Amino acid sequence: MDIIDKQFEKISFGQPTSHIKLISMAFLAYPLALILRQIKRTNIRHLFAIIPGFFIMIILFGLRSLHLIGISLLVYLILRFNFPHKLMCVWVTTFTWLSYLHYKVESNPDPSYKCEVTGSFMIMTLKLISLASNLIDGEKDPKKLRGLAKIHRIQKMPSFLEFISYLFYFGSLSIGPIYDFTPYKNFITRKMFVSNSNNKKLMKKNQLKENEILKKANWEGLKILLLSLCSLFLYMLLAKKFNYDMVTSENIQNSNFFIRHLNFYLLGFYLRNRYYLAFMNTEGANIIAGFGYNGIGEDGTERWDRLTNVKLKPTELPIHSRDYLNNWNYQVHLWMKNYVYFRIYTKPSVFRKSFGQLATFFFSSFWHGFRHCYYLVYPIALPFDYADRTLMKAVQPLLKDKDGKPNKTRVFIYETTNRIIVTLYWSGTITIFFVCYNFKQMIILLKMVYMPVIVLPWIIIIVLTLKRFIFKKKRSKPETGTKESNGKDKTSNIEIRESTGKKETKKNK
Repeated sequence: MDIIDKQFEKISFGQPTSHIKLISMAFLAYPLALILRQIKRTNIRHLFAIIPGFFIMIILFGLRSLHLIGISLLVYLILRFNFPHKLMCVWVTTFTWLSYLHYKVESNPDPSYKCEVTGSFMIMTLKLISLASNLIDGEKDPKKLRGLAKIHRIQKMPSFLEFISYLFYFGSLSIGPIYDFTPYKNFITRKMFVSNSNNKKLMKKNQLKENEILKKANWEGLKILLLSLCSLFLYMLLAKKFNYDMVTSENIQNSNFFIRHLNFYLLGFYLRNRYYLAFMNTEGANIIAGFGYNGIGEDGTERWDRLTNVKLKPTELPIHSRDYLNNWNYQVHLWMKNYVYFRIYTKPSVFRKSFGQLATFFFSSFWHGFRHCYYLVYPIALPFDYADRTLMKAVQPLLKDKDGKPNKTRVFIYETTNRIIVTLYWSGTITIFFVCYNFKQMIILLKMVYMPVIVLPWIIIIVLTLKRFIFKKKRSKPETGTKESNGKDKTSNIEIRESTGKKETKKNK
């Protein structure tokens, strides 16, 4: 392994060797994806997915790869022999082992970011839990399931070859993305290239052959590759100018609000490009392999977003906080929603909904590790998210004209203002908090932005909650009055009808 590391040090350009190894292995997935496309037999495709995956794993992690092999074999035995409470066993086993690896990383005195086996183990943890959940769903009545649980349910335990191929596929082993077993099996068996549109006309027009679809995959994957190369360029460019030492320096601390937050945003942009490079690299390789194909859209064109890791526009320029949360690390967001939130929020209940949201944030932070930044960010982020949604509900009536239609000018002003605030908050401040591994620098950052980040969201929540409470009390009086008046009107109308009826009967007589 030392010989391999020395070779990568020659092309490191001052960056950590582990980063260069990780990026190099991600680029290696592109020629491997082209070869995989040419293989027709299913079992050989499984084998080709596994062998390069093991090769990449050994180059990146060496003997630490035994952690990945060990957890996969242990969970396979739990599922194969149908242990009692097997889903709970998988949850406890994977997260206990993952916690041990996180503890080893945390006990390391060097606080800088390094490429450890923990990253791949995190991905494998989610894959194993989703596989166990899908097997449990296969035993249930499909009518009682919803969303992906109904689509991805598994009624038969996968073979050992399918199981290992699913976990060690070279296109997602080191960085991701996350995916369930059912779409992966459809990719390997090539069943996913059949049009799944509900529109009969589109189904007839868009019964494209596999070769025709894969020809378009080259261009779609190349576009994502070019974006990842742009991210690499921006990452290398900004790395020379922006870092935590610069942002927490006395000059920036004593600067005004706008200069301070501009530096925060640029540092956050630099950090995000590191992830964009990794996310889009694996996405582009999987598109070229054909795995990114997601059927025919309503407009009749092919979709290639099955394994999209990040959606750039709502992440960089979010209008609301939910735009950032839902589109950053998109596949992990979907996993947390389907395997944590929806598993708790099974019935319409305020308690279940709130508990599901808190559990999702807790498991997300616990999954990321034991760094202080993960547990400090969520208590800061949740109030802002709630304040943003509460403010949106309060402002919505003001954005409409008297006829009830939205006023374009007001909507534009509101969305532009909110976009600037949310962008500075999420794309700037929260990003640098989330990756701040130095506790002292974290405290300095909190002191620099405590007013807009911590205090202001709580002020908005308290003011709008009090306003809604007072407004309801005032509104209750006229409502009862109108009901009483309506009741009187009804009785008076009845009396009039009765009197007129008596008069008419007398006349008839």
